[in-house]
Amino acid sequence: QNLLTNKNGWTIDSAISRTADGKPGYQLSTESRITNLFQGCFSPCDMDDTLYFFTDGREYVDYGRILYNPNSPANRTLGDYQMDYENDILTFFPPQSKYYELTAPVDATVVQLSDNRLILEMEMQYPSSTDHYPVKLYYSTK
Repeated sequence: QNLLTNKNGWTIDSAISRTADGKPGYQLSTESRITNLFQGCFSPCDMDDTLYFFTDGREYVDYGRILYNPNSPANRTLGDYQMDYENDILTFFPPQSKYYELTAPVDATVVQLSDNRLILEMEMQYPSSTDHYPVKLYYSTK
């Protein structure tokens, strides 16, 4: 069985951003940088989302109990993915839509993949900017 495509999906536990020298990696404002992205970037509606990776290459999200917008759908396909097990790289291919901020594929290094833990390291892009910041995402199964 493919551990990535488990039937329970993946729920985020934490998101940490540190520079190579260990300093806080996310610039919250011109005066402030943070390490724990739950303290300024993620909202409660993000923290109960469950990601599913289907064997056909689709990435799907169930938005959980707390919706960002009550009129939004409770779930949707986020795009496609490809897992390179030999090199431990998970590539996300965002949907081609004018409503979706990302347009280029994003690579994540799979640090850990087990029955109950998925840890990804990647560079993420600040909203409305070309600048990037490092992030380590910790997921667990339901």
